[in-house]
Amino acid sequence: MKRQSAPPSRTAAAGSDFVPVGAGLVTIPPGQTAATLAQEALERARRTGDKALQAESHLLIGLIGLVQGNLGLERQSVQDALTVLGDVQRPDLLAEAMLRAALHYWRTLQQDAAVTMAMHTMDIAKRSGEPRAMVFANRALGVLYQQVGRDQDSIAYFEQMRASARAVGSRLQESYALEGVAAGLRALGRLEEAEPAYRDVLEIRQKLGSPFNMASAVYGYADMLRGQQRHSEAVQYLDQALAIYRQHPNPLGSWRTLN
Repeated sequence: MKRQSAPPSRTAAAGSDFVPVGAGLVTIPPGQTAATLAQEALERARRTGDKALQAESHLLIGLIGLVQGNLGLERQSVQDALTVLGDVQRPDLLAEAMLRAALHYWRTLQQDAAVTMAMHTMDIAKRSGEPRAMVFANRALGVLYQQVGRDQDSIAYFEQMRASARAVGSRLQESYALEGVAAGLRALGRLEEAEPAYRDVLEIRQKLGSPFNMASAVYGYADMLRGQQRHSEAVQYLDQALAIYRQHPNPLGSWRTLN
């Protein structure tokens, strides 16, 4: 597996969360209104012929589906976004949709398709020179390298993702990048380096007020503590993650934490 020629997962939506869609962050009010707002935005975009907003709405609906454990809805929404973007010059949105497609392929055991999509995402991002597109392209490759145990390569991509996220001023995407770096360091056994990275992620997520993203970071930190044989501390953080999922239901997140 060569790093550039053959490279070779994240949940948000609903419940007072900040969801990365298109060029900005959409603030989702508490409760089930996220799905309603996303559908209303999609219908409005269709009436006005705003294809970029249609794509953003499809991506948000897909993220909501992922949180709910509805992979069929996620798959269809991502495909709808890619279709709408066929004649729209928005490399940032296209890269985000392709990232979502790559991660969906990987989750559904379509590894070859995931790798091809991730590589194509990077090609488009590089050609466009759009920093936000580079955020999503580096994230796609970082995640896939991480999944196959190429942790040093994964860290390199997440570091590049972090630089691009900072360039566009996205603290949420920066936290995703830091979380990827921390997970890579943890996998390499470099736990003393992973701990401050996780703490930085927790600090950013706390400021953003993003419960699902906070739970993911808390779980990763707990897993690192377990690796350091700090079991009592690990249990406390796992309980914290479960408490978040009880307040803001997330079937996939709860399953991972309990297992």
